[in-house]
Amino acid sequence: MNRIKKNDIELNKFEKDILDYLSLNNENFITRDHHFQDGLFIEIDKKYVFKNKDARQYLKYEEAIKSLATRNIIYDLGGESKIFELTEFGRSLIGN
Repeated sequence: MNRIKKNDIELNKFEKDILDYLSLNNENFITRDHHFQDGLFIEIDKKYVFKNKDARQYLKYEEAIKSLATRNIIYDLGGESKIFELTEFGRSLIGN
């Protein structure tokens, strides 16, 4: 797997894609869901950035979100909305 280090934290490509998007757009929230029309998507602050009909790629982003949450970089706000927010540690990683 292609792994990239960011501030001494080892990230895979999908984790890095998510953090890079948040950093570039000065965002703090990720929303994930399973269906958008006939495709799949991960929504970051109301932007459908990973809309893709390829379920395998979508699942890689799902796994990346779970991994980032497990590592205390983002956390689940709970409920059915599936919203995740950057933690203080996550914000320090991307400079937000």
